[in-house]
Amino acid sequence: ASQRFIQRIYQELSAVSLRDVKRCIQLYKWFVDSKCKRNGISLESSNTESIHIVQRNIIRSSMILSLAHCYYYRLSQERDQYRTCIEHWLKQTKSAREDDFLRILREEQKFYSDHISLPDSISMNDALRENISVMIVSILNNFPVFVVGKSGNSKSLAMEIISSNLNGKASRNEFLQSLPAVHVFSYQCSQFSKEEGLVEIFAAAKRH
Repeated sequence: ASQRFIQRIYQELSAVSLRDVKRCIQLYKWFVDSKCKRNGISLESSNTESIHIVQRNIIRSSMILSLAHCYYYRLSQERDQYRTCIEHWLKQTKSAREDDFLRILREEQKFYSDHISLPDSISMNDALRENISVMIVSILNNFPVFVVGKSGNSKSLAMEIISSNLNGKASRNEFLQSLPAVHVFSYQCSQFSKEEGLVEIFAAAKRH
């Protein structure tokens, strides 16, 4: 359903490929593993009904989050249409409630933002919270991500905040300490930029 939706919106078959499907599956497995660690449980054990409920919630939320990262976040004006499409599918398969989609996305975004320390002059808004969440998940999974938007949409700010918070074992809280340190290599493009400049940045990152 997601593949068909993106193809219809962009009106071309090349808008999606099996790489999107593979990426979605990889992210699903990653979210399941991450959420199991957060809850201190395994999907292989279900000794009590309460643990079984948590397991179902992890599977459901991981499915929705992986779809969101691969398809929902790439959309702008069509997000509500995609959400309606997926909620319809969820209702048909009885795998989740119709209102689960946005609720799960907001909870996951808040999970990351709650562990992030902001400068006193900065307040967390929806755009910044989304950018931070998407960037962190992409970084941890080694997936490339292009954050596109008008000036003032917290794109550079999100990267600065992530860079100042993800310091490996030197990070401010236990969760961030479990994540690798992030090192930023910047390249300011202009009309005079050439591909050699980008190649140098990639080479410097690889050497690091």
